[in-house]
Amino acid sequence: NTKYLFFVELPDNTAHLQLSAFSEFRRGMQPNFDLYVGHDSVPSSWSHEHRLTSGWGIAFWDTDWPSEGIWWLVLESEMDLPEFTINIQWITAPEPPPLSEMTELFDGISVPGVGGSDGSVNTINQGWDNDAGWPFIQPIVHYFYVNVSTPLEQLSINTYGGSGNCELYIKKGAIPFIQNDIFWIFNQESNSDDKEDEQNKDYQSSQKGGPYQDVTLYDVEPDTYYILVREFGDYANGNIIANLFEAPNNIKPEEAIELFDGQSHGPIAGHDGLDQFFYIMVDENIERLVINLDDGFGEAQLFVKHGSSPDPLNHDFNSIAPGPSDTIGFNNPKPGKWVILVDTESVFANVNITASFEDKYLWEPVLNPIQLYNGEVFSPISAPGGVQMDFFVELDQSESMLTIETFAGRGDLLLTASGMVSSVPDFDGGPDDRRNGRQAQSGQENSILFSQGDGTEHSISIWNPAPGRFEISMIILQDISGVSIVANWGDDMNDDNVDIVKEVMSCEEYASYLFSENDQDRNGLLSQFEWTDFIYDLDGNKQINIKELKQGLCSCDSELEIVWSQFDIDRIPTQDLSSIAWSNSFSPNDADANIDGYIDVNEYLAAKANCVGTYDAFDSDGDGVRDESDAFPNDPSESVDTDGDGIGDNSDIAASIPNDMLYGGLGIFGIILVMALLALAYGMRRDNESSPIQNNIHENMPPESILFQQQQEDFTEPSGDLMSSSNPEKEVGDFNSQQIRGFHETLQPDEQEKVPPQNLMGMISEDGSERIEWPSGSGSMWGRENSDYSWVRVD
Repeated sequence: NTKYLFFVELPDNTAHLQLSAFSEFRRGMQPNFDLYVGHDSVPSSWSHEHRLTSGWGIAFWDTDWPSEGIWWLVLESEMDLPEFTINIQWITAPEPPPLSEMTELFDGISVPGVGGSDGSVNTINQGWDNDAGWPFIQPIVHYFYVNVSTPLEQLSINTYGGSGNCELYIKKGAIPFIQNDIFWIFNQESNSDDKEDEQNKDYQSSQKGGPYQDVTLYDVEPDTYYILVREFGDYANGNIIANLFEAPNNIKPEEAIELFDGQSHGPIAGHDGLDQFFYIMVDENIERLVINLDDGFGEAQLFVKHGSSPDPLNHDFNSIAPGPSDTIGFNNPKPGKWVILVDTESVFANVNITASFEDKYLWEPVLNPIQLYNGEVFSPISAPGGVQMDFFVELDQSESMLTIETFAGRGDLLLTASGMVSSVPDFDGGPDDRRNGRQAQSGQENSILFSQGDGTEHSISIWNPAPGRFEISMIILQDISGVSIVANWGDDMNDDNVDIVKEVMSCEEYASYLFSENDQDRNGLLSQFEWTDFIYDLDGNKQINIKELKQGLCSCDSELEIVWSQFDIDRIPTQDLSSIAWSNSFSPNDADANIDGYIDVNEYLAAKANCVGTYDAFDSDGDGVRDESDAFPNDPSESVDTDGDGIGDNSDIAASIPNDMLYGGLGIFGIILVMALLALAYGMRRDNESSPIQNNIHENMPPESILFQQQQEDFTEPSGDLMSSSNPEKEVGDFNSQQIRGFHETLQPDEQEKVPPQNLMGMISEDGSERIEWPSGSGSMWGRENSDYSWVRVD
């Protein structure tokens, strides 16, 4: 119950203003507050220019080209607001380039060759650069301007033709502001006293995608109007044209323009507060008078009165159908002058008005109801006001939904539908019965529904329709013509639901999309200019990375809101929700409290209030260990690597010993084992050679073999003349290995000692160094501190 007053003083060239305010949750309570905004005067709850109401503890407001001077903000709340934060930022516009660097547009004259690199129009690679930290990518833009010397009803700029994508901006007296739309998941309810949606007289933009863009200003005052075409990559060979519409001269009843039978007048344009009058003279014997507006865009209204000027409260006939295409038709018009008022509470443009005399319309009532078939459009339908037309559908089996829709044409109507629908199943054994396969006890009840919509666009949705007949009535409130009606049910509708699910983004996909859209400088971080809500700045460095944004947006309740907002229905099948990749541990079946196979609004709100978040953007593999402490952030089965060998402890043979050392040691052990086995085999062979069996081997051989062996031994016996020795009386077998090695070294004194290869692994000693005998069996010992060093003799 305490009021706080804030203010900000804005310069005259402020292009964009952003305000955000939020308060932390305490003890599970949602903070609620109101911010009242006023310009040049302190606002209050009963007198203000804007009212910002918090949603989930957050309020956000942005606006283009706010007026210069002091803006006051009053904060009010009926509850305590812990850790309340309010933040406001604004961006000033750069000075426009000289007119000599722009192309002037004249009324009705097209300028070709916009975009690309042909140089046919002035192209400047210039963006907004308020300061060194301004994050927008420098776009390629094309500057134009229009000099308006007299008041105009409207100023329209259009781009057309060519290829690629562009955006179109127009601003009175200053360079238009370029911004990217930011979608907020917290929907701000509009207030009846909020003027945010009013048409901006001085600034408009068109960002529809493609080369066809259009902007229109209404009630245009004399000034210089700057136009900017922003191109994207492949935009080329476009055209731009300006159309200037002078203010109409029929804004008073006495200035009404006369219409003639069947002759179209236009195009005309209008805006809120502008009245335009026409009239037509009707002779006797005219059977029917029809007045209609067609073509164009916007929102227009028709009022007609005989003999005097009409207004929205005093008229004989009127049409307020949505859009610019209104029609009034009636039989047996009185002779004389019929005055017509074209009015709007918004804007319209490029509309034509026609008054014509037609034959009397005689409607023949349809005596029998008309059957509608699944997915087949019945049209056209014409009928006078005050009558009723009946239709029906026949269902062969129970369906999840039956919809009836009307569309197209002119007039005003209402739909009603009635029939039997299946009630919620009754499971005698409680909620678990359905999942255990028991038969549900379903009931039926009669349901009567009325349509929702405007004009000729109405619809009725019937949930769980039972087999049988559904009666449909079309009540004609005002004359209709060219109307269509269609009923849909069954598999075709299910296919539509599948398509909807395919288009639903998970919260991680949604966060990535938002990040990509707003990271203008593509540096992988969102600055305070790219993203104003810094509740997601977890490390407090005034920048938000993708993981911080995901962590904030993918909290349990936020994830539910993101997914729910992407469906345009109030009841979502649990089957559709189950097909979504949820980041948190959310079960649609558990949230389905009444076990009807759908999540309605109440079940959705209950799920938001009770869900528990399990998602952690800083744990990429979801193993419960954050990436900063996880040696394997993308492998849920591993998180620790004790020996630093690149293999996780769960997969490592010896978690404390590096694998290269382990495998090297095993290799040396294998070599030693093989050498030992060979030595053993060699020893056994020598024993066999000295055994009696070997000495008496000739006894077991045939005589011819013995003779051959004796001949061979005689032939191979060496000559004593070829033998020499310094000690002829010493047998060769008496030399030991050290003497043989010394004798070998004396024969080759200049041979370089061979060093073990560096990649050869040795045995680990007690002090942690490696030892190896090289060559094997030589007695030469080598050592090193670790595998990064070369081997050194240590014996």
